[in-house]
Amino acid sequence: MIISVDKWMNNINKGDETLVKSEQDAEKQLSLLNGKDVTQLIANGKSQALLIGGGDKNFVVTFIVGDNEDFFNLVNEDFANDSDEIEVVTGGQAGLFPQSIVVDFQTALSSLLYFYKFQQRNPDLTWENN
Repeated sequence: MIISVDKWMNNINKGDETLVKSEQDAEKQLSLLNGKDVTQLIANGKSQALLIGGGDKNFVVTFIVGDNEDFFNLVNEDFANDSDEIEVVTGGQAGLFPQSIVVDFQTALSSLLYFYKFQQRNPDLTWENN
């Protein structure tokens, strides 16, 4: 599986792609996200993709079906009904996201490792269709 990670230098993305051959490789790529200059990971499957933005302790995870045909955001069960917003930097730009879809590192990692194995959404996690 190929994973792309951005790397911002001023307003230029100098990121690259990595061939991921193990769960440890996938975790290493996710660990690069720092919410400052490394802010987005894209794992590409055959007809799906997993996009993880953010870093440090706040991540937004989106599962994309086909060519942007359908989107599912990973839900933070602890804040599922919370409308407060949190600033998360993803794709090199800060944005406000509902706390209900901002998850911690372990939850983002669980979604990535499941995607690495099966190229699907982790059924043990809660997803909302957008």
